[in-house]
Parts: sequence; C-alpha cells; structure tokens
Amino acid sequence: MNRAGITLRFVALLFFALCLSLVCMALLRVGVWIAALLYGLAVLAALLDFLLTPGTRWFETTRQLPTSFEQRKDSDVLVTVHSKGPCGIRLRLSDSPPKTFRSDGKAQDLFLESDCATCSYPVTPTRRGVFAFGKCYLEVHGRWGLASKRFSMECKGEAEGSVYPNLSAMRHYRMLAEHRQLSREDSSLHKVRGIGSEFAGIREYAPDDDWRKVNWKATARAGKLMTNIYDVEKNRDVILAVDTGRWMQASNGEVTKLDRALEMAAALMQVALSSGDKVGLLMYHMDVVLYLPPDKGPRQSAKILSSLYSAQATQWPTSTAALSNMLRRKLTKRAFVCVLTYFDSTEEAAVALSELAPILRRHSVLFSSLADEGLDELAAKEASEPFDVYLKAAAVHRKQSVLAAAELLNKSGVGAYAAEPSELLTRSVRHYLSVKGRPQ
Repeated sequence: MNRAGITLRFVALLFFALCLSLVCMALLRVGVWIAALLYGLAVLAALLDFLLTPGTRWFETTRQLPTSFEQRKDSDVLVTVHSKGPCGIRLRLSDSPPKTFRSDGKAQDLFLESDCATCSYPVTPTRRGVFAFGKCYLEVHGRWGLASKRFSMECKGEAEGSVYPNLSAMRHYRMLAEHRQLSREDSSLHKVRGIGSEFAGIREYAPDDDWRKVNWKATARAGKLMTNIYDVEKNRDVILAVDTGRWMQASNGEVTKLDRALEMAAALMQVALSSGDKVGLLMYHMDVVLYLPPDKGPRQSAKILSSLYSAQATQWPTSTAALSNMLRRKLTKRAFVCVLTYFDSTEEAAVALSELAPILRRHSVLFSSLADEGLDELAAKEASEPFDVYLKAAAVHRKQSVLAAAELLNKSGVGAYAAEPSELLTRSVRHYLSVKGRPQ
C-alpha cells in the first residue's frame, strides 16, 4: 500500500504561500481568499507530484547476504533496488535486520541514475543460530520534491542468515599452520621400539623386553619367546567435549560462557586438524546431546562448525558421567579429550574426577574451565567505598574457588586450567601440543 509522505520542500512551499498571501493582503488590500488560493495551488501541486511518483509495482528489491555471519563481527548486507519505470528518481531505503543484529538503523539515500542502484549497511550479530530478515521499506520522492510515496515490499534473494561463533582465533591458528609457525612438538618424535600402541611387528624376545607384550601364539609357532613391537602414535583422536549445562548460560554482556567455549572449540579443532589428528565433537549436559566421531579433512571441519553455530545452553545441570560413558563406548584407541566447561568449587571438580575415572587410565583428559571475564581486573582493583570492597572480596573469593578446583584436578594427574577465554585458549593449545609430542 502506498502512503503519502510530506517533504521539507512542501512545508517550505506552504510557508512561502503564507508569506506571499500576507504581503498581498497588506499591499494590494485583497481578502483572505488569496491565502486560500495560494494554499490550494500548493496542495494541488503536491497531489499531482504524488500521483506522478512511481509506486510499489514499479520497484523490486534484492538482498545479498554474506555466506555466513560471525558473532560480534561486522558484516555488510547488500540491497539492490531495481526500477521498472523512469530513471532519475531519488529514494530512501530501510531494511529490517533481525533484532539480535546490531545496526545503526539509518536509511540509505539512493539515486536511480539507471535501472538499479545498490547500497550496503553494516550489521553485527550478537547471537548464534539462523535468523530471518524482514521487509524492505522504500520512500520514493516525487520529481518536484513536494511529496513522496512510502511502502514496504518483500525483498527477493536471501532472507535468512546463519550466525557462527566468532572464528577469529581459528583463522589465527590456521594462518600459523599455513606459515609453519604453529609449534609442532610431535615432529621431534622418532619411532621407539617397545612403547606406544601402534602394532609394528614381531621379533624375538630380549631380556629387557616387557613380558606383557609376549606374543604367545607366535611363541608356540616359533618354539621360542616372541614379543610384539610397537611404534609411538604420532596421530591420535581428539575429542572436543563442550558443556551445554546451565552454568554455561552465564554471560558477560552479550557473550555467554558457551559462546566462548564454542570459539575455543573451533580454534582447537583447527590446531588438531593442522597437526594431522582426527577431531570429533561431543556436547553434553545431563546426557550427551551430540556426538560426531573423530575424522579429518574439510568435510569434518564443516560438520563441526555447523554443529557449533546451533548449540544452545540448557537449564539442565551438568553430568560428566554421561560424558564418561559415551567415551568408553565410542573410543577404541587412545585419545586426547578436551572438556570445555566451568567449575566454581572443588566439590564439583571432585565429582567430575570420580565420574571420569574409568577413562583416565587410557585417555589424556584436559579440563579447560572458563573463568568469569573481568574477574582478574575486579580482584586487582583498588577499593575504597564499601560496595567496591564487597565486590573486590567476592571476586577474590570466586577466583580462589575456580583456581582451587583446577589445582585439585592437577594434583590428581588430570590436566586442568582455569582462566579467562583468551589466556585459557593459549594454555589449552600448548597443553595439547605438549601431550601430542610425548610418547603414549
């Protein structure tokens, strides 16, 4: 539906008509009919301009979205207006991005010199998932500038955009790998007989060999003791276990702990794939909600990223028992398991340790606990006012609890770090590379 709009030029014309009528009445001694006449002519001109202005049926809009959006990263949306009528038209265009996209909301001024014109505007997604764009709104100015037509119309082209976690850290580690700057401690490994778990062959038993690796079938056939020999596993399976329980809903502004965990998972996936390992993904709370078996290559990377962007935190508490049971059933070879979660007490860490006990003998487990962002700054801040003193004390207590939980796990022989996201990612990558570089 076309709606009429009043322009500043029309207002200026009415003001001019008022001034002219006052002058005529003062100098020519005419009645107020001159004012009515001038006002009528101005309104008639505006009405004629409105009727001659092209409407809805003369225009078509097309929207072009990026292949994918990333959380908290600016992206440009392109909108093209096609005219089926005359050129030389001025108009204003407004789009309708999703509510979870930050945008300046400003209308774009366009001049149709030919049959189409294109504009772009920046948006910044704040949430992950699939979001729909709405209608486009056009305001077409008349050629005389006295009136305008305002209407909405469906925008052809892409109407939905997928928002992924922020992949800046993943791209950083990909660049390091491409320039051979990613630390590859596993490259220093050499094949060592007698350790590892990849079968390499059979030879005669020597006095220093481990008797547990004696191959009794080969011994019976050869009539002398024979032993299996193994090589160090250079490549292993990597499982990224992401906690989606209620603790991961905690947010610092627009970013939740789960958002940070997914960003870390994408970066760790890139490091592991670049190091030649197979990578799998597991999401859990009370139960396992997603499991992707370890694999490598671009297809696996795409599968994992597709699973990350749609992940949502739940109201359910977290149970590492579900994680432990799934890994016991699914993993047939030694693996590196990175658990992206949050512990705020030694009691929670102790429970997780006991529930994961069945897999700790075979697999290397790292707990990466996402500390509250800004906690270090708040704990170190000078406080003089009573409320500030209270906040500082609460921050110090929370920090000590988180660090104590990580220390308990470390003392039990399980890798654990508790830090803010950027530091935690660096520590986790270094830990993975160090584990990968030593014999299993």
